[in-house]
Amino acid sequence: MFYLKLFLSFIVGSVWITLATIIAEQFGSKVGGVIAGVPSTILVSLLFIGWTQNLQVAQEATSIIPAILALDALFVFIYILIGKHGFIPAIVSSTIIWIGVALTLIFLQFDRFILGLFMLVLVLIFVFNFTEKRMLISPQQRRRINYKFGQIIIRGLITGSIIVFSVVMAKIGGPLFGGAFSCFPAVMISTMVITYYEHGMTFSRAVMKILMVSGPINVVIYAIFFRFSVVSFGLVGATLFAFAISIISTYFVYRLVKQRML
Repeated sequence: MFYLKLFLSFIVGSVWITLATIIAEQFGSKVGGVIAGVPSTILVSLLFIGWTQNLQVAQEATSIIPAILALDALFVFIYILIGKHGFIPAIVSSTIIWIGVALTLIFLQFDRFILGLFMLVLVLIFVFNFTEKRMLISPQQRRRINYKFGQIIIRGLITGSIIVFSVVMAKIGGPLFGGAFSCFPAVMISTMVITYYEHGMTFSRAVMKILMVSGPINVVIYAIFFRFSVVSFGLVGATLFAFAISIISTYFVYRLVKQRML
């Protein structure tokens, strides 16, 4: 069952983020950043936690998710902030900070869902205003690319491998560990790597600025509706219900991004 989870995580993650990066190239950083923020890793992770254990454990796993999503937003913010000094310093610094804070939250057994939501709102307000008013990162337009099959495969392998790592880490611990690593910024790291090496730091920072907001908002909406419906609707029902709501939220997030972000 665990190997099936790894396989599905690899397929879902690699296909989704590869498509998201292609969309960013074809339609610009705003659309690509919003699409990349649609729930993917969390969907697979919570589905398998509920499948291999039980509904209560899957519900409990969501307790830490809002706090970790606040950390995800800070992760991208640090990448964007340090990105002007180079890709390696930016991604290494942000990853080390994410792992350190996430492990601290797990060690402290942080399971206060509502407090986590409050933390997330505060962080999103801060990073949104700081990047918009002080960094002035311009949106990037579409890039004309003739895609090669090998190029697409490499993108999928990079993304799938990073997401499989997050699933393996979630396997190590209990519900809080699983919940935390269901929100490991695998999608964000994959997007950073692909956008930087394909188009440079300017394009990468522009896409990540949008994903910094769209990802946490859409994923936390998924987590909220999954948490409060999984016992009543069952695992599959709650998964479909939460995903449908998150797709609706994606539209409104895109409107926000289009109207309020540079």
